[in-house]
Amino acid sequence: MAEMDVQAVLAVVRTWRTIYQNLRDDPAMQTIVYAQFFENKGAAMGCSNPHPHGQVWALSTVPQEPARELDQLRQYHVSRSPRAEGGDSVGVGNCLLCDYVQQELDLATKNPAGSRMVCANEAFVALVPYWALWPYEILVVSRAHLASLEDLTDINTDDRGNPAVERHGAPLGERGSAEALADILRRVTCRYDNLFCCSFPYSMGIHQAPFERLRGGGSTSHSDPLPLRDGQVAHFHIHFYPPLLRSATVKKFLVGFEMLGQPQRDITPEQAAARLRDCSEVHYQHQEMQSLPFKVSL
Repeated sequence: MAEMDVQAVLAVVRTWRTIYQNLRDDPAMQTIVYAQFFENKGAAMGCSNPHPHGQVWALSTVPQEPARELDQLRQYHVSRSPRAEGGDSVGVGNCLLCDYVQQELDLATKNPAGSRMVCANEAFVALVPYWALWPYEILVVSRAHLASLEDLTDINTDDRGNPAVERHGAPLGERGSAEALADILRRVTCRYDNLFCCSFPYSMGIHQAPFERLRGGGSTSHSDPLPLRDGQVAHFHIHFYPPLLRSATVKKFLVGFEMLGQPQRDITPEQAAARLRDCSEVHYQHQEMQSLPFKVSL
């Protein structure tokens, strides 16, 4: 994605959305409750193929990591919503990730030098979370409360066909959230490659709402389900887990105390975010071509 243009990445995003919808709607897939989308890039991540390649695993249960997140999102919502069991709307004030995004945006405004933000657009933010384990870990989060790939729009309107606005009333612009996601993914991966001037390895994965299935009360990620559905509390986000630490050849290893005791940070999230912010969004290989004193005919 680092060397693709936004429209090419948008085609990938739309394909993800179509796969999600097909898995949900296919009569032969009604035992499937979760679709785990992920992409591995680079030999450092154990890839047998040199090129980045994505996979989708269709599962009959919600995997451990997204299940833990859904449980935390649910607990946060219930603790802040007197009518949560009655199906209160989910958003700023009672959604963990909505509130976290707003907190990081406020911090970036008050203290730009200490910000954990990497880049942002009208619909998504990319940041180094304060709990990051990997040196240049990034979390891409939707600014609005989107539950899944299906909520990504091609036209920026609300449910009534009116121009959509941010929660503070500012117009979002003409493009939909699908293209905004494509834009943020291209910018993040380009900054990654430019950090050490290499094809930056990572594992990337989407966490989103499970499929709502009418089987014993529907799909749940928890042993004691509450009336609020996972599809309501889920907040669409993407994790990037890259292993590199100091250069294209030096990576972080989870060994010794980090494996047996607890993980340690090699650099702070604020330092990592600042270094990534300083990276260009023009790919380093294209920068070299632009700097040549003559034109190359291909």
